[in-house]
Amino acid sequence: MVDAVNLVSLNPAKALRLDDSLGSIEIGKTADLLKIREYRQIPAIQEVYVEGNLVCQMSYQKLAMETIGK
Repeated sequence: MVDAVNLVSLNPAKALRLDDSLGSIEIGKTADLLKIREYRQIPAIQEVYVEGNLVCQMSYQKLAMETIGK
């Protein structure tokens, strides 16, 4: 899993020589993140952070219950 995360985050930042401010989660670095979890065997975005601030939070269980009317 670490290799997969580095493939899309730290490695590109290193290639662009921006790894001092991007590409990993550390104090002082720019932080735009997606928190993803599995919901019914499908990857689902749970939270979105922009510049380190939570801007969106989803509840797929609640959404599914509202959709099926329970």
